[in-house]
Amino acid sequence: MKHAALLLVFLMLILLRPDLSAQKKLSILHTNDLHASLLGEGYQEGEEGSGGFSRIATQIKKEKTLADNPVIVVDAGDFTMGSLFQILEPETGFQLKLMKQMGYDAVSIGNHEFDFGVETLGKYLRNVSQLGIPQLVLSNISVQDDLTELYADSIIKTYEILELDGLRVGIFGLLGDNAYEYSPKLTDYPLLDRIRTARKIVNILQKQEHADFIICLSHSGVFKDDNGNWKKSEDLELAQKVDGIDAIISAHTHTKLDEPIIVNGTPIVQALTQGKFLGKLTLEKGAPEKLSYELIPIDQQISPDPVIDSLIGIQFSKLKKHLKESAGLNYDKVYFESEFPLIHNEDIPEQTSIGNFIADAMYYAVNEFDQQGTDIAMIAQGMIRCGIKPGKQSLTEIFQVASLGEGNDQLPGYSLSKLYFTAHELKVVLELLHVVAAKDPGYFCFAGGIQIQYKDKGGIFNKIAEIRIMDKNASWQTLDYSGKNEKLYSVTADSYMMAFLTVLKKKSFGLVNVKPKLASGERVEDFNMTLIDMDPEQLGIQEGKVWGSMLRYASSFEDKDGDGIPEIPEKYRSVPGE
Repeated sequence: MKHAALLLVFLMLILLRPDLSAQKKLSILHTNDLHASLLGEGYQEGEEGSGGFSRIATQIKKEKTLADNPVIVVDAGDFTMGSLFQILEPETGFQLKLMKQMGYDAVSIGNHEFDFGVETLGKYLRNVSQLGIPQLVLSNISVQDDLTELYADSIIKTYEILELDGLRVGIFGLLGDNAYEYSPKLTDYPLLDRIRTARKIVNILQKQEHADFIICLSHSGVFKDDNGNWKKSEDLELAQKVDGIDAIISAHTHTKLDEPIIVNGTPIVQALTQGKFLGKLTLEKGAPEKLSYELIPIDQQISPDPVIDSLIGIQFSKLKKHLKESAGLNYDKVYFESEFPLIHNEDIPEQTSIGNFIADAMYYAVNEFDQQGTDIAMIAQGMIRCGIKPGKQSLTEIFQVASLGEGNDQLPGYSLSKLYFTAHELKVVLELLHVVAAKDPGYFCFAGGIQIQYKDKGGIFNKIAEIRIMDKNASWQTLDYSGKNEKLYSVTADSYMMAFLTVLKKKSFGLVNVKPKLASGERVEDFNMTLIDMDPEQLGIQEGKVWGSMLRYASSFEDKDGDGIPEIPEKYRSVPGE
């Protein structure tokens, strides 16, 4: 009888236990565009701030502990590139290993993961894949050359199946068309059509993998038009045209969505950038009305996870030592201070006051330290990552302003390059940039050493009324851009923008066919020949950087209060449109 009673109790427990697979309820914790912001803002003791991987780790643990249903943790791409920590990442793979320890299950690859170049990315991922990293997913890139082995060894997959408490969750990643355009090092790897690829993957996940939930990590994005309405952006199009996706975790546009955008029954969510928020989306299959969503602030109310915090601290010490030994840079030094903010408005360049400051810094640095100098210096809005808050500015604040890419010197930041154009070619380039920027603010250019007056009306290549160039005596001279003027004018920009200038013919559908040149007039065949050497007396090329130009420019500022720290001039207080 005793055994029979125990058996009866056991059977009752089984019958009464919640059937999680029948519930088909899932919570998704998500981030996007982390940009290597391991420390977050306000990491020094007593400072206000937000973000930080140790705080994110604490919140992930908390959410998993409180949940009564399966929980997955994902990131929608651009997890690297954005802080000085990226210097050590190709060698150590520290961040990806850290994200695994934090609880991330799957991570999509964004456009900035390719800033290292496909070959370097491949070596990096192969080195760290044995150390335990989240599963990487990307579905719509042409798998060839340096990508072949990464997919063959499942380091990157077109999709992943996660099994949790009886649930099968299918996850796949997409790279958006706009994000692809921002990846000059991907030109040899064609992008597959997002919509067709998504339909194909969804079909596989439904019919072959029998996934209970299908989640797309889409590095494509959403944004609003001038009237504040959601435009027909890539992720809205994806939800509208592809059935069967239970949720789209959006990225690339750095958008803060306090509530999901529901399109065709599919929720689209995005959590700003740099780990300032952790999104929490809970779904119940077959019951869309039970969807719940929360955007959790990652701020000082959250205590750092001690293990993750300690690991970041060790890596931070390694970073400081590396900067000192490889570039003679003091991480903690204050280079300048400002009484006012230098504003960066990602969507409205006309409200970005820091743009002119950066362009002037590049113009100053090249003319001060390069033997040939430059006529013009340009920086695109899309290459500016953030503004500068009032106060003292150390290396980390300055670097984050223009943190993307890496040079041949293995130091972060795209290298400064210099190309030469005739006056007529220069006008055509400026006309095209003006047209493109009207559709995509990322291509809006701030420039030093040049003044451009645009017409209120005019055809596609008749927008400019006058161009003036500053001469060696700091006087403005009207540029003769007729075909009679055969003089070459130099343009300095980061190597990312220079790559764009070399494909103007493609961008303009064959309407523009300028030929970027070297100082000799020869057409550029090797981009290494365009790199600016900021110290010719040293062996090799001492590559210029945008953030390095800001450090050099700061040294020319006046120290008004006698504390040994230069102040940013008042002329940068106002935004260009004021």
